[in-house]
Amino acid sequence: MGSIEIFRKSLSEIQCWTEKKQIVLPADEYAEVMSELNSHMSPEDRNHKFVTKPIGNYYYTVINREFDDYIIVGKHLIVDKC
Repeated sequence: MGSIEIFRKSLSEIQCWTEKKQIVLPADEYAEVMSELNSHMSPEDRNHKFVTKPIGNYYYTVINREFDDYIIVGKHLIVDKC
């Protein structure tokens, strides 16, 4: 795959995530997710607009606006394949 195709694919993925609606979590779950993101996001992750992290039993995808300013746009159960 050439650089133009990779670039187009990246733009398509960005557009897909920016069109997602914010997911509203219960207060306790929201607090846990925000705390985990603030405490355990790598410096590399902090440079990305979209970040997916495993927290508890789920993968959460967020729009990373800055420290302690995240919009949750995805929540998917981590599947145990054992």
